[in-house]
Amino acid sequence: MASIELAFVPDSEETRSARETFWASRLQAVLPMITRAIERGELPPDVDGRALIELLIAPIHFRHLLTREHADQALVGRLATAAIQAAQTVPAVQPGTRR
Repeated sequence: MASIELAFVPDSEETRSARETFWASRLQAVLPMITRAIERGELPPDVDGRALIELLIAPIHFRHLLTREHADQALVGRLATAAIQAAQTVPAVQPGTRR
């Protein structure tokens, strides 16, 4: 229950800033991988890298934080395949917009 409760705790400015910095650094660390996939033709050039990463990690976080289920390599592989297939078939989501 604590993980759900934490979702409703208001952030202090310091907490918000630390969270934004943490996730921005994580995103910057994986964007080169997406760039290489674009260069190899595995992803479309207009892919939204952040949306792709969010699509991949959301189910893993869901399992870890909410259901306490294990995310093994087979699951991660299936999620990566699904995320790549979605990026190849769905028009890119523009940053700052919602569908």
